[in-house]
This record gives sequence, C-alpha cells and structure tokens, in this order.
Amino acid sequence: MAGRRGWLIALAAAGALPLMVPSGASAAPLDPRCTHGRAICVDKSSQTVRFVRNGNVVLSVWARFGGSSTPTRNGVFHVYWKDRNHVSNLYPGLPMPYAMFFSGGQAIHYSPAFNRSSGGHSHGCVETHDRGATRELYDLVREGDRVVVYWS
Repeated sequence: MAGRRGWLIALAAAGALPLMVPSGASAAPLDPRCTHGRAICVDKSSQTVRFVRNGNVVLSVWARFGGSSTPTRNGVFHVYWKDRNHVSNLYPGLPMPYAMFFSGGQAIHYSPAFNRSSGGHSHGCVETHDRGATRELYDLVREGDRVVVYWS
C-alpha cells in the first residue's frame, strides 16, 4: 500500500494487526506511563497514536493534533465515551468517525479532511489518517482505557 507519505505495512508482534507508520517516522520509545496495562499513547513528536498492552505496541497509526490556538492537551486521561458514527456539535456536520473521547470535547478519531490534506492541524482533537487502522483501534479500545498525550 503506497501513498503520498510512503506508508509501510508490517504486522504487530502482539497479534498480527496492521502496524501503520509513515516512512521516516521516528520509532520513539514509549513514555513510561504507557508501559503497563492498556494504554493509548499519543506521541506528538513522532505524530503517532499507539495502542499498547503491557508495554507491547499492538497498533500504530499516523496522527495530527491541535494547533497553537486550539492545542491538544498533554497529560494522562481516560476514554470516557466512544461513538462509532459521531458528528461534531462544535462544527455542525463535521464527521468524526470512530471517536474516542478522553478530555472534554477532545477525542481520537478518523478525519476525512486529514486524509485529503495530509497535513495541517486539528481544532484540538487527535485526528488519524487511516480509516481502517482507526476502526481497528476503536475496536481494541475500551471505555476506561488510559490515554497518555505527550512530546517524546
């Protein structure tokens, strides 16, 4: 599967799920808060969202984040609500499929706009580029799972 960012597809060691990472992306080490239990690790430096179980990366997908006027908050949160077919209340009509809310109105979700523009920033959410990988992430994540947002 080749795209504008030169995607590489590999199998994740912990379960034969697709590991989607853009070529040239940093293989930054996990934040220590991501190395136990179930966690969604949002690394702003490497622009990746990784689902981790007991320190093993199960799935990774390229992402973008909020800009300077609408930043994605750093810290440790928990998924408090999931909505497979969410539509934004703040930006009426804007689809946010596979939304996993973790801090106020901020969520991890697939972004059709990100897929078209392959760049830019969100209005605070963690937006993913690959619909299929985001669907897999959504299916793996449970309400209550830890979300760690950080710069590596």
